[in-house]
Amino acid sequence: VELIERRFANPQIRDTTRRVAFDGSSRHTGFILPVIRDALRVNASVEGLALVEAIWARMCEGTREDGTIIAPNDPNWDALQTVARTARLRPQAWLEQSNYYGDLASSEVFADAFTHWLSVVWEHGTEAAIQRYIQSA
Repeated sequence: VELIERRFANPQIRDTTRRVAFDGSSRHTGFILPVIRDALRVNASVEGLALVEAIWARMCEGTREDGTIIAPNDPNWDALQTVARTARLRPQAWLEQSNYYGDLASSEVFADAFTHWLSVVWEHGTEAAIQRYIQSA
């Protein structure tokens, strides 16, 4: 977290969190979901990875924790936002997006971890969820 804070505070690096987060629907499927599948295959923890997905789902809902609007940031934004709003009360809805999660929706281990972290993110905020994860790791 400190490394990320330093990177974005460095005026020599002209990158934005918005650019880094752009097109999450392809980045998650290409980079994070394969790691989740690998972890499940070897019975490794998926808690941190589930937290990443929960934070992405929270972001796709379209508002920041202070209530300000997040501008569309994905070619599939409208569909992601609709499902993210449903997932707030029914987290499994997020995992039922078969075009992203495929068979991961049927993994009880991953689904339970995702459900837990999404509820923590919604109830206590992203920063608190990250802190809880760090303390539990």
